[in-house]
Amino acid sequence: MGWSYRKRVKLMPGIRLNISHKGINTTLGKRNAGINFSSKGTRINNSWVSLFKKLF
Repeated sequence: MGWSYRKRVKLMPGIRLNISHKGINTTLGKRNAGINFSSKGTRINNSWVSLFKKLF
């Protein structure tokens, strides 16, 4: 069985540093609407877009 490690550090309100065994990434914004910067690229998280995709 593989191992996993995950740690989330709150730097400031709305800015979090996420550390795992795969790498480090930074999240800006709220829980359902934010931007994620990682070694794999930049990602936009938005619950309204995913909700729209699920409905149609």
